[in-house]
Amino acid sequence: MAEEHFEIPAFQRPYVWNEEDQWSSLWDDVLRVSQAYVAAKEADPDASVEDHHFLGAVVYESKVPLAGDVTRHDVIDGQQRLTTLQLLLDAVHEVVLARDHRDMAESSLWKS
Repeated sequence: MAEEHFEIPAFQRPYVWNEEDQWSSLWDDVLRVSQAYVAAKEADPDASVEDHHFLGAVVYESKVPLAGDVTRHDVIDGQQRLTTLQLLLDAVHEVVLARDHRDMAESSLWKS
């Protein structure tokens, strides 16, 4: 499978999200959806859980590949959400490593 890179064009504003205005709301959504998933799995471990949550649209423009197998996209809208989610995933990855779950930490789940 070809790699895909989402790039932030120079004309985009810098990362400006903060806890009070954006992070806490996003974190509340992540907790709510994950807790609903865990509760459903505890009630029936074999259940297929398909809880959905709309995080907002991400708008990007695909670029013509220059060389190799990397597909590049310019992020037009959604940079703040994507950056915040990447920071969250990186933090979770660090916690998984710190708790000595190396197999889980090195799984393809974390490869981007």
